[in-house]
Amino acid sequence: MKALICCLGLAVVLYGQQPQATSSARDLSVTVGKSVLVDSPAVIERVAVSNGELAEAVVISPHEVMVNGRTVGETTLIIWQQGGNRLLFDLAVRRS
Repeated sequence: MKALICCLGLAVVLYGQQPQATSSARDLSVTVGKSVLVDSPAVIERVAVSNGELAEAVVISPHEVMVNGRTVGETTLIIWQQGGNRLLFDLAVRRS
């Protein structure tokens, strides 16, 4: 019983610390061999592209990410912001 109460207490603590996520992904597109800039109102902590063969994301400044199109396809771009928020993008890399 003690273990159950401890686990429930831990779940409540962890739930209270969950970062807020964007409710849905935004559409973003880039052409192969080109770049687009994505601005963030909050300081960027890290970025990731789910398929690095299709696109590359480079943090240019604390509030700006450059996305480079590599190969045609679709992938996801995630930007983690200071404070726990995330920006989610459905990224389409198009032919030139």
